[in-house]
Amino acid sequence: MQIHLRAYINGNLGDDLFIRIITNRYPSHFFTIVGPKRYKDSFEDIKNLKWISSDKLAYKFITKGINFVGKIFSVSKLCYFNFNSFLNNKLSKLSELNVLISGSYFIEWNNDKQYLDYYYKNEIVYYKTRPYVIGINFGPYKTDTYKNIHNQLFEYASFLSVRDTKTYKMFEDLNPIYAPDIVFLYDGLNPSYHEEYFLTISVINYAKAMEGDYIDKMAEIIDSVVLKGLKVCLLSFCDAEGDSSTINQIIKKMKADTSDVKIIKYNEVGVSTIISIMKSSKYVIAGRYHSMILSWLLGLCTIPVCYSPKMENVILDIFPQSVYFNLDNISDLNFEDVIENITPTKLDSSIILQAEKHFEMLDERLKGKINE
Repeated sequence: MQIHLRAYINGNLGDDLFIRIITNRYPSHFFTIVGPKRYKDSFEDIKNLKWISSDKLAYKFITKGINFVGKIFSVSKLCYFNFNSFLNNKLSKLSELNVLISGSYFIEWNNDKQYLDYYYKNEIVYYKTRPYVIGINFGPYKTDTYKNIHNQLFEYASFLSVRDTKTYKMFEDLNPIYAPDIVFLYDGLNPSYHEEYFLTISVINYAKAMEGDYIDKMAEIIDSVVLKGLKVCLLSFCDAEGDSSTINQIIKKMKADTSDVKIIKYNEVGVSTIISIMKSSKYVIAGRYHSMILSWLLGLCTIPVCYSPKMENVILDIFPQSVYFNLDNISDLNFEDVIENITPTKLDSSIILQAEKHFEMLDERLKGKINE
């Protein structure tokens, strides 16, 4: 069966794992996906996935021309035209099945009324194909209009599953399925051995990192660890969102020698290396949502730093007893005190079984085709 996949494509490790999980789950089915060409190489090993580039040079020229005409004549359909949406809608009509798989896909970036009107008219084309919408959390959003639009769009979905109870309650009238994050189903947790680190930090994106005392606190913690002769690794999960810039700011703030601080970028090394580093670490300060999920899966001593309510929501849903911090109280993080009391995560096997619910309807639709 030909399945068209929509996902967040931005070189983000967590979102890329969604694509790997679903294509691996249904190896006898053929998937298409639309995204910028620069990210294609990250998925070349997935044999049942065809990449459609949305940023060809010709597309860029055509888009600029259409947008220009739209602005002159105040036609929103032309003002906001882009090939990513155009190709997704075209392929969704040609495919036997459509799946939108993501986490934080539904964030309101633009609350301009004209744009929201365009957005609805464009998205309704996709949703009328009756897609399976899998694994989402909703928001943050700025206007009731944005939420109401999606309430109408999701009514067309053949299936809707969410990864936090807050989103579940938001769309309760649509009878969504709640289940823990899809990445709890990732099975690539046994990469080759990597050198050991005392502490690994998955940094938060640059925009959020500049709020509050996050940079100063991370530099302070690393200084204290390095001065004891212990190794530290800083991970960039998404360079496009400024993780490397966050790392640079932390390094600048450090007072200790940085030679024992390793910097690793997902876009340069791939998933397996990131997981091997995490697995070889004694403690993980998880600033990225999926670094927290992977740390739990790996049974690590995990200290989440929540840059968004979505992280706090999943902690409260799954590990309410966890010690965690957010950007408002990060200055209260006393690393020495925390590691004296923190213990490795013991993930209940029921969490993984519950996460399977995200795929229950697809499994039924594709029954007899799983893991052939």
